[in-house]
Amino acid sequence: IYIVRDPRDVVLSMCKHYNFNIKKSIEKITNVNFSLKWSDANNLFINRELPFSLLSNWENNYKSWRKNNFGCSQLFIKYEDLVYNKKEVIKNLIVFFEKNYGFKFSNTEEKIYNIVNETNFERLKKKEELQGFQEAMSGAFFNVGKKNQWLEKLTENEVLEIEKNFYKTLIELNYDLKYFNSINIK
Repeated sequence: IYIVRDPRDVVLSMCKHYNFNIKKSIEKITNVNFSLKWSDANNLFINRELPFSLLSNWENNYKSWRKNNFGCSQLFIKYEDLVYNKKEVIKNLIVFFEKNYGFKFSNTEEKIYNIVNETNFERLKKKEELQGFQEAMSGAFFNVGKKNQWLEKLTENEVLEIEKNFYKTLIELNYDLKYFNSINIK
């Protein structure tokens, strides 16, 4: 199961999560050699070198999963659908597990209701405030949880740089281009 998010919003999420500025976040998601050092919250690597994970750029990362099924079933979910069409996404997840792995679910409507309720963004944010969240690195993990934040927070040049790098995949995923026009590409 792969969750893909609009890279213009990924930039803002990276700023918050890794304490990067916008310029550095754009450099990272457009860099084919982008890698991250593993975090070690469970102290598995005491006195050992932490491994790196090669992520590549946003587009290569997505395509590496999209074009290679590794012999197993795949489900691709857009982050925006997960946030704004959660019930539909959960229904698709149920079908995916039933069809591909023989799972049988009972009381699905009740379970869907509970999942939607328990994963409400504000509820998760409040839970993090009270109990913390292991993935949080630079302040709260559950920050805004909305799509298209980039419309208000990125400059035209910043958006253009991201769109220019990833326009084909943005179009493939039905993300609207705001500034970039692929007709101008030679």
